[in-house]
Amino acid sequence: MKYRYTYRNTPGDYFRFYMSNTYHSLMGIVNVIFTVAMAALIVSRWSGSNLFFRLLMIFALLIFPVFQPFFIWLRSIKSAESIRVETTVSFDEGGMEIDVLTHKQRIVWKNFYACLRRAGLLIVSPDGAHAYLLPEKVIATAEEGVEKDPERVYSYIVGKIFEKSEHMSPDMERLKEKKGF
Repeated sequence: MKYRYTYRNTPGDYFRFYMSNTYHSLMGIVNVIFTVAMAALIVSRWSGSNLFFRLLMIFALLIFPVFQPFFIWLRSIKSAESIRVETTVSFDEGGMEIDVLTHKQRIVWKNFYACLRRAGLLIVSPDGAHAYLLPEKVIATAEEGVEKDPERVYSYIVGKIFEKSEHMSPDMERLKEKKGF
C-alpha cells in the first residue's frame, strides 16, 4: 500500500495541535486547577466584593477557558499563513520523505522520535523538536491507491519506529512495551 499525502494545514489543524499539546501537559492541569479555584473563589466571595474585585475575578476566571484559546487561535492562523504551499509527505520502508516547493528531505526510521494520534491528527515527530501534522481527514480523502484508513497509517508509522528507531521518545518506549514489540 502507498502512503503519500499532499495537503496544506489549516488554522483548525494547528489549533487542535496547540490545544492538545496544552491540555496533555502539566500546563493543562494547572489551567484546570486555576479555573476551578477561581470559580470557587467567585462563589465564596461574590456577595462581599465591590465592583472592581468582581470584574477582576470574572476576568481571572475567563483567562484559560476563553482568552487562552482565543490567542491560540490567532497563533494558529499565523502558523497556517506562514506555509502558503502544499506539503507532500510519504512513508516507505526507508523512512519519511517531505517535499515542500524546492525543499526535499528524507528522514530514516532509525532517527525517528515519535508518532502521536491526537484530535484528528497524526503528529509525526522525527526529532522531538519538529512535528509534521497530518490531518486524518487528508488521509481519509487520499487519492486512489493510497491508504485511506488513519488507524492503518498510524500503525504502519508506529511499527516502523518500534522496529528501527534508535531515538524513541519515552512515551513511544512505553507504548512499545505495552504492545509487546
